[in-house]
Amino acid sequence: MVSAATGPWRGRWGLLTVLAACQFVLVLDMTLVNLALAPIATELGAARGALTGVVNAYTVAFGGLLLLGGRWGDVFGLARTCLAGLVVFGICRRSAPADGSHDATVRPQRRA
Repeated sequence: MVSAATGPWRGRWGLLTVLAACQFVLVLDMTLVNLALAPIATELGAARGALTGVVNAYTVAFGGLLLLGGRWGDVFGLARTCLAGLVVFGICRRSAPADGSHDATVRPQRRA
């Protein structure tokens, strides 16, 4: 007899946990983008249609990079791809201003 601990279902709960955590992060990420729309509209003077464009552009870029990362994982291996992603994230995070100002990363063009 095959038990659940050693049979074909072994490790499925771990996989389900990882997939659920990834889905939670994706939903949280899109929630944060939607919460950031009000300050974006205020600072840039953007109309409602432009805010829809911001969300669409973010979603398309995120989806495209997600597919690219999956392909890189297939070609170069998951560990190397994960490590490269962490390095790129660290470099980008360090290049952002540490004092909390948005001047170095976002320079809105004010209309005269």
